Amino acid sequence: MAKAKRVFQVAKGLGVDSKAIVAKCQAEGVPGITNHMSTVKVGLEATINEWFRSEERRGGKECRSRWSPEH
Repeated sequence: MAKAKRVFQVAKGLGVDSKAIVAKCQAEGVPGITNHMSTVKVGLEATINEWFRSEERRGGKECRSRWSPEH
């Protein structure tokens, strides 16, 4: 059985700020995601990955790493 991850772990894997994930989850009405330590189940992690990878392909700001040379 797969282990649930924390928001900050998912964010690190995507190279985005955890605040962006929390904001997107809250905007989409996902219950229980309130901060970087909130637990993300496997299905929600897949959805988050889809959201942010599609944003990245479109050049969205949310997907820029906070460590990118542009900052």
